[in-house]
Amino acid sequence: ASPLAATPAPTASLTPVAPPEMAPAAATSTSYVPAFAPEPLAAPQRGYYDRDRRPDGPTAPHEEGRYTRPVSGRATFHFGGRRLDDSFKPTEEPGVFGVSINSVGSNRLGVEGGFQFAYDEETGAQVPGIGRADLELSQAEIYLGLRAELTDGPVRFFIVLGCTVIYTETRVRNGGDTGRQDSNDFGMYAQGGLEFDLTDTFFLGVNYRQTFDLSYDVDGTRFDGDYRQVTVSLGLSF
Repeated sequence: ASPLAATPAPTASLTPVAPPEMAPAAATSTSYVPAFAPEPLAAPQRGYYDRDRRPDGPTAPHEEGRYTRPVSGRATFHFGGRRLDDSFKPTEEPGVFGVSINSVGSNRLGVEGGFQFAYDEETGAQVPGIGRADLELSQAEIYLGLRAELTDGPVRFFIVLGCTVIYTETRVRNGGDTGRQDSNDFGMYAQGGLEFDLTDTFFLGVNYRQTFDLSYDVDGTRFDGDYRQVTVSLGLSF
């Protein structure tokens, strides 16, 4: 027999071998934070339209017709004319320029104050007892009232009720002679209007104004001093 046949074949060991031990992973205290995590919104503030400005962080993106800058007040410039009583003819329709400032709270109630100037003249007017003369009328007015805004947004309806003081002066020039009369009068006024926001700063408006209980006193004779007034306005919010 072959000697190779008598040699037994080697057998593989079936004894299990434990895997090498691995050190446990080190614990980490960091957590994943997204790079563009949104910031929480702060409490709403009164603004032009949406009142959602975040004062301590970036403002939300503007939406069409919406602004986020807070409003503390508005300054308005008025241009127009008024109609006085017929006793002021032929200078009963003076032009008007005025400036007003108002501040309205979150309840849409506030105050408004301002001043106005009015002026008219007529050259070569026929004056009874004098003949042809040049006439001038000028008025200076200061007022203060309570303002209520009926709507809140890019279009605002508002009304104002208040008190006014008007200084009125009339002059008659005939050749080298000049006659002058003046009067200080106190009364009430009511005003209503509509304002349109153009941007978050500028706005346009139209206003109607009516006075009550005004009188013009000339040498003890009192005339009706009330007027009706229409103006257009350009303003800015701050």
